[in-house]
Amino acid sequence: NHHLYSLPALLAATREMKLFGREYAAQICKNIIALAQSLEANQVRVEAKEFGYTRSHQIAVNVSNYGGGEQAAIALEKNDIICNYNMLPGDTNAKNPSGLRIGAPEMTRFGMKEADFAYLGELMAEAIKGKTVKDKVNHLRSKFLQMQYV
Repeated sequence: NHHLYSLPALLAATREMKLFGREYAAQICKNIIALAQSLEANQVRVEAKEFGYTRSHQIAVNVSNYGGGEQAAIALEKNDIICNYNMLPGDTNAKNPSGLRIGAPEMTRFGMKEADFAYLGELMAEAIKGKTVKDKVNHLRSKFLQMQYV
């Protein structure tokens, strides 16, 4: 079978999730809430605030006040932060939606905790508002090079 090469990776991933899955998932949820709260505190609106922002690994951020999703995603990318622009409820133009979709799994996997995500939220808000924070972003990222939950 030509798919046998995928079995060792599947076995390793399954074992990691069995050993660390609950802890990893719990930290992802804490981290994404910290990011949402930080963005809100820095005048970047996060959807579903009245419901605690999210019950998963990601948030929907409304950046219509800052030129829309595509413009915000480009501003973030120039500062080495990669995320997707995304339609939000009420949007009619898929080419320039009003939102961003941001998740926490990858940087949680590299060991970031709530305070780190709160700081990241500050940097993201500054970038969305047009400031250059690339050096600060890269300095923050340089502290998290070792994969966790492995």
